[in-house]
Amino acid sequence: MTNDKQEVARRLDTVVAETDGVVELYAARPMVAHLLRQALDANAPRIAVDGFGDAASVAVSIGVVGEAPALETARRVADEVRRELGEPDVRLTVRVSRIVATRPDEAEGA
Repeated sequence: MTNDKQEVARRLDTVVAETDGVVELYAARPMVAHLLRQALDANAPRIAVDGFGDAASVAVSIGVVGEAPALETARRVADEVRRELGEPDVRLTVRVSRIVATRPDEAEGA
């Protein structure tokens, strides 16, 4: 993992958002901390990356579509994060914060 945690988090934001079954990416940090970060950087990443090396940890909060089991989607996200980092043993938390019946773009077309 590189030493620029913000850059790593931004890269992971993109990877997770593009993972099949993920419909939304939420702030993984407490809301107050996320809002403070956004006040300083409008493009603050939503994924939390803390520590380095053996002490590295990543937290992800996602919304998923109900077409596939949430556990499967969370596992796909974990696999993609570990693949992107190149560190299979990173301490990782994937929280499913919301399950929606259909993708938001499909609901608009109805």
